[in-house]
Amino acid sequence: MPLKTVLGLLAVIMALSAFWPYIRETRAGRCQPHVFSWLIWASTTWVVFFAQCFNDAAAGAWPTAISALLASYIAWLAWCQRRALPSTVSDRVFLYLALSALPFWWLTEEALAAVVIMTLIDMLAFAPTLRQAYQQPFAEVVSFYFMIVIRNVLAIAALADYSWTTALFPAAIGSASLLMVALLLWRRRQYLTASVKGVQSTDR
Repeated sequence: MPLKTVLGLLAVIMALSAFWPYIRETRAGRCQPHVFSWLIWASTTWVVFFAQCFNDAAAGAWPTAISALLASYIAWLAWCQRRALPSTVSDRVFLYLALSALPFWWLTEEALAAVVIMTLIDMLAFAPTLRQAYQQPFAEVVSFYFMIVIRNVLAIAALADYSWTTALFPAAIGSASLLMVALLLWRRRQYLTASVKGVQSTDR
């Protein structure tokens, strides 16, 4: 079996391993994904998948397809529990910006332009989730974003043809996910430190 195919399969397995605990925690109510972020991510991931297919991504596009399917399901779960997590004005602004930019990829016949637009939209979609992660660091699953980092590294390694069109999207998502991991760990540490200090002051 060619190495690229093996790497592609590993990236698919990594995606499934990352998404399954996230979906389980969401269904149990312990994780609260932001519906705006996941709605946009599902849409853009489908677009990028088809762009990769038209540019000979081969096995490198497999994890993108799996992610698109699972992101669509998480978007639906997030929609079902949206009343438990109200949005802010800034969340709606980022949603409108992302959705207003979405049609622009239809106006170009260049796959690279489409991927650039989709990547920028995905970065906008991260904003509501980053805001929520800062305010509620225990409402997200750290391991999910860490595994997404690894998955995108494998996806890039599995690409049959390296170009901005095929590599930009997974590289950007991997970098944003790494930022999410750092933010969640930092904010959780702050919460725990504050809790310990609170207990100590109460004991006194």
